[in-house]
Amino acid sequence: MPPTVSDTAPSAAPPAASPTVLTRPVRYPSDGGALLEHLTRAGQLRTTRNPADDNAAVRPVDCVLLESADITTKASRTTVAILEASARLTCWGGTVTAEALDAVDGQGPGADGLAALARLEESLAEHVTDRSPGRLTLTCPPAPTTTPSSRSASA
Repeated sequence: MPPTVSDTAPSAAPPAASPTVLTRPVRYPSDGGALLEHLTRAGQLRTTRNPADDNAAVRPVDCVLLESADITTKASRTTVAILEASARLTCWGGTVTAEALDAVDGQGPGADGLAALARLEESLAEHVTDRSPGRLTLTCPPAPTTTPSSRSASA
């Protein structure tokens, strides 16, 4: 597993900072998974391997591939690839931990990750239960449950 942000990292960026978002349209890949595999083998993505297994495959980390498809025709519509995340969100029940990820140069949390944490803290201040340099912990209440009778009573 990649290292997490150290406790000596700088504190969150000022509220006015915004993460940098770069977009570039590319030819539609017929297989998004194969695209990620190719980028991993080419050394274009951050990777990890199971240190306990010398034969373990390298796998990408801190990237996301989102694909949509038409339900009826199963035709692909859109693929969005986030190839270099600036922050990692980890959810365990109602607890969410947000961490600023290291900059590409490995010199501690990147400015974009710190800016993302600052925006989260500003937007969700009432849910922040702990903060440390480069990390936020938020606690989210469970969603209200509705029963068929409560839905019809409010209609």
